[in-house]
Amino acid sequence: FQADTGGELSADDIEAMIQARKDARKNKNFDEADRIRDELAGNGIILDDTREGTTWRRG
Repeated sequence: FQADTGGELSADDIEAMIQARKDARKNKNFDEADRIRDELAGNGIILDDTREGTTWRRG
């Protein structure tokens, strides 16, 4: 996943990463899920996991 010209991840990239994290969690690959979460956090993205799914916001 690449940052766009503004130096931030695009919404499409963030959504793709969240889907990859969801797939990793479903497959019990928690190390990969944590790595994705940490990468998003490093880019200023805060994830909120709920029963309805994962939402995100820029921190």
